[in-house]
Order: sequence, then C-alpha cells, then structure tokens
Amino acid sequence: MLTLKQLTPKIAGIRKSTASMRADIQEVLIHAAGNAFSSGDVTAFTKLFDATRGADQKAIAKWAKTYGFAILKADGVFNLNKSMRKTADFIDGDAVVAYLETQPTWFELSASPKAIVKELDVNKRLESLLKATRSTDTVVKVDFKAARELMDALHSTLAEADRKQQNAG
Repeated sequence: MLTLKQLTPKIAGIRKSTASMRADIQEVLIHAAGNAFSSGDVTAFTKLFDATRGADQKAIAKWAKTYGFAILKADGVFNLNKSMRKTADFIDGDAVVAYLETQPTWFELSASPKAIVKELDVNKRLESLLKATRSTDTVVKVDFKAARELMDALHSTLAEADRKQQNAG
C-alpha cells in the first residue's frame, strides 16, 4: 500500500495531467466547432467523444450542443445541428474559434459535487423495487388503485423531466 507521503506527489501529477488534458479537449472542441461551422463536418466531435472515455462526456456533449453546432446521438455519433449553423452570425470558422475562446469551457459545464450527489437514478430505484418484490421472503403490501395513481404521476413527472432535459441539452 502506498503511504500518504507517496500518494501526495502522485495526486499532484494527476492534477497537472488533468489540467493539460482539459485544455487539450477544450482546444479540440473549439476547433471542431470552427470546422463544423465552415464545412458541416462534425466527425471530430465523434472521434473526441470516443477518445475521452473516463472524462466527463456529458459535459463534452453539452458543450458541443451549446456551442459546437453538433448534437450527440444515442450511438455516440454526433450530427450537425443544421439550424444552429444556419442561424449563426460568423464570417468563417476562424471567427467561430475566436468567439469560442471567450466562452465557458466544457469542464465548466460539469455537474457540481452537490448535483452529483443529488442525482436520482430512476432506473436503479425501479430495479431495486422489482428485486425486492420478487424476493421470496418479502411480504408485498400494495393498494393497486393507489399504486396505479402513483405510477401515472411518476410517468407524468418523468415525461416532464425528459422534455426539460431535451430542451436543456
């Protein structure tokens, strides 16, 4: 086992390499956006997304959607946001790059520790409930009418959350 004295310089090294990696990702995002604007080609976003496993890909995808003329699909491939590109008021890709260098970085779009802790994984909760009800030694008490009303309310709430998520990015 490494001691705290041995861990401290390793952590410092990670901090330095992480800062470098974040800057490299930001540079690629900005120039990929410039290329997306000028040529309509968003393959650099897809390649970057694939190369950044372990990084905050949610923040990368959010940045690309907000600033980069690209929208992530469920298969991990980005598509050009044609309407964003069409309505953008830039002369060329270099103007896009110059503008984006003044905008928030992708890692500034990361969730805060408070938001991460607060995040609710509905699927995991439902899986847990299903597992508990299937357990042979669990006594399941249910009022079916109330359960249906609660499931309808949950469905409505999740649909609204999905609409908000789709609009936010």
